Amino acid sequence: YVENNGNALPVPVSSSSRRISPRSMAALTSHILYSRRQSPYYVEPIVAGLERGCPFLCSHDLIGAQSKSDSFVCSGAASKSLYGTAQAFWHPNMQPDELARVCGRAFLSALERDCLSGY
Repeated sequence: YVENNGNALPVPVSSSSRRISPRSMAALTSHILYSRRQSPYYVEPIVAGLERGCPFLCSHDLIGAQSKSDSFVCSGAASKSLYGTAQAFWHPNMQPDELARVCGRAFLSALERDCLSGY
């Protein structure tokens, strides 16, 4: 336990050096969001990582419902606009630079279509 900003609130400190798997992190995120369903956090988190060498992608809604994908996930204010462009340009086994170009194209396209997302 450590002191939190001078207050005597107990904050547990882990002495373990174990890493949490992306699947476990997605489950934890889902549980936290669901526990706040009466007064939700207004977020749509994405958990991404490598699990046993394979990519893991999972997005959540406000109350913790998970949406897992093998290809890509979109989240946020312009997610509907992002999906169209991402589906058009994404393909399996993309190189990092090609993936960055596709992401940039999708973001620019979504920003042009959704004025609330800003620039």
